[in-house]
Amino acid sequence: MKILAFSAILILAYRWLVSLFNLITGIPDYAVMEKTDGEISVLIPARNEAANLPRLLQSLTSCDKTIGEIIIYDDQSEDETALVVNHWMQKDPRIRIMKGKNLPAGWTGKNHACHQLAMNAKGKYLLFLDADVTVDQYAIDLALSRMKKDQLVLFSFFPQQEMITIGEWLLVAQVNIILVSLLPLAILNYVPIPVMTAANGQFMMFDSQWYNQYFFHEKVRNNPVEDVAIAQYNKKEKTKAKDSSCT
Repeated sequence: MKILAFSAILILAYRWLVSLFNLITGIPDYAVMEKTDGEISVLIPARNEAANLPRLLQSLTSCDKTIGEIIIYDDQSEDETALVVNHWMQKDPRIRIMKGKNLPAGWTGKNHACHQLAMNAKGKYLLFLDADVTVDQYAIDLALSRMKKDQLVLFSFFPQQEMITIGEWLLVAQVNIILVSLLPLAILNYVPIPVMTAANGQFMMFDSQWYNQYFFHEKVRNNPVEDVAIAQYNKKEKTKAKDSSCT
């Protein structure tokens, strides 16, 4: 009984210390950088996302020309996803749509969509976004600046979540608590344990040179938690550049 109690105290102490560390260190700072037009490809897998895409596309079209293309993969949607994208294509020539293919055996839908998007992207940096998020120029510049300064393979945000229902508050809050109390985010690059890392599929920016060498979504093609699996794969394989996660 004493051993169990002591173990529980150690776990609680660790989580409090990690939470305090993350509070003190905060998010990565913006790094001064030079930007080049067209160096980012924004890649969006979408299935039945007609209701969400306008907000995201509005936020993206407000960003500068560092974003060279915005590609939406319409994964055989049954709603008006294609019509929404076609409407926005008239407003911004950077936007284009890919028609989804039948899902091959052994793949999850999102991993297959992301793989197809990456194979058709031209940018030096590949930014994968979920269709139900919004971004601003600062978020993109922050990610790009850290990619360049730290020569990263992957940079991933855990953004502020919109929680409306009680269920969302209970579930999403628990996920955030687990992350900030178990992972000392600012030093994860230096912890050589694969399980000690994380990423968020809502916002994942890759260096395309490394992506096209490892084809990350193909590596984890049947994994429904592809974001964490990719982050752990990076650490396990000890790629030459570092991965980074932040809240």
